[in-house]
Amino acid sequence: MSAIRTVGVMSKPRPEETGGVLTGLLAWLRARDLTVIVDRETAESLGQPGLGVSREEFPASLDL
Repeated sequence: MSAIRTVGVMSKPRPEETGGVLTGLLAWLRARDLTVIVDRETAESLGQPGLGVSREEFPASLDL
């Protein structure tokens, strides 16, 4: 089993419900030198539209 280096995060795009949790989670993962990929809808809800990938592309590039 290889080490987990890339983690995917997908959520319902409702910043009023998930924004704080997602921001904290992404910071926590990055602090552990993990690459984080989010779907486009989640990226847009975080105000970072360039960060996301399509939901179709999402699983292909993840370890977890």
